[in-house]
Amino acid sequence: MILKIPTLLLKAQAIQGRKTTKCSVKDKKMSVLVLQKVKSQFLNKRP
Repeated sequence: MILKIPTLLLKAQAIQGRKTTKCSVKDKKMSVLVLQKVKSQFLNKRP
């Protein structure tokens, strides 16, 4: 799981940083949700 977290973050950040396309608004909203979920999970798993 620890290995998957950075890739998820990178994907989400890449989607956020992408220039406007037809799906950009939807993707940005999704990436924000993914980032929040991943961050909360990551913080919760830390000892």
